[in-house]
Amino acid sequence: MRPTGPDSLAITAPGIAADVTRCLTGASPGDSTAAYDAAQFKPIRMTGLTCGDNCYIDFIEQTEGAADSSALCTAPQCADWFANGALPPDLTLGIVGAALRTGTQVDASDNVMTTDFPTITAFGPPDTPLPGTIAVPPAADPDLTDINAQMEAAAQAYDAARFKPVRLSRLQCDSECLIAYGPQLEGTLDGLAHCAAPECADWIAAKALPDGFRRTVVGAAFAADPAADGLPVITAFGPPDAGQPAQRLPLPPGTYVDSQLSCGDAPHAGLREFTGAGFNGPATRDCTFYAPKRDGDSFRGIQTCTDTDSGTPSTTPLTVTLDGDLAFTLTEGPDDTRSFAFCQGD
Repeated sequence: MRPTGPDSLAITAPGIAADVTRCLTGASPGDSTAAYDAAQFKPIRMTGLTCGDNCYIDFIEQTEGAADSSALCTAPQCADWFANGALPPDLTLGIVGAALRTGTQVDASDNVMTTDFPTITAFGPPDTPLPGTIAVPPAADPDLTDINAQMEAAAQAYDAARFKPVRLSRLQCDSECLIAYGPQLEGTLDGLAHCAAPECADWIAAKALPDGFRRTVVGAAFAADPAADGLPVITAFGPPDAGQPAQRLPLPPGTYVDSQLSCGDAPHAGLREFTGAGFNGPATRDCTFYAPKRDGDSFRGIQTCTDTDSGTPSTTPLTVTLDGDLAFTLTEGPDDTRSFAFCQGD
């Protein structure tokens, strides 16, 4: 495919030569704007930092007609960026997803200037298309009833990711400091890596990971070739871009309660937290639901999670059936089917 104009492409392949033009009679600009406004992680391009009384992320929203913008940032990654006075260079080269909310802006004397200043609260994979992109329907997936095939699909997504999800645990310092990390993929073992990312210089000098990075999941970019001693090399950190759901469910993120209980008196085991990517349970976090198979309102696939206590990854079959806009039924095993409804705070 080769762009021949703002709304046209030239497509060539064996036996095929065609010029195509984007159809302008489909979705209106208002539809695109509504999808962007509803997105949990909006696509933005970060351009730099500006620091005065506060530090701000400078960015451009990837939507029609967007201008340069700035926002406060309470996401965990921003603390080190602000301390270093710069973004990691690789993060200015691509598109990231940002949860944009509002927060309190104060001056140098801690006087409140406004309580509704734009604020980035988290980063994640963008969940709305970029303007002008051509949506290609996915090829029909086979009926993935074989868990080995499902795990292989997850491994392929992990291998293809630029920023792979890993759990950082510690720095191991002897003659040099190495990062201990655990890939968030079942069947993979924890390992050690050299770190050439800009953040690591300060960590190695202090011989410790910052509190915000210990035992949490971050995205790590690895060099194509290992170091001379055979260990991998981490070259940059960013929002993880592996483990995105194959199909995003039309459910609002939030807490859901067993339909037989109420939010106020439900035990922890009777709650599920839908993050927009997966269903966190009473003993799991960072869950991601892959749904290659859909039958009406039922989505069938696998879910990968991290055990809250041990930090080990797991992969289990899961079926999600929508029971309306604010309810669903989870089938997590042959004898484990439960219904949940959005927790309204009762």
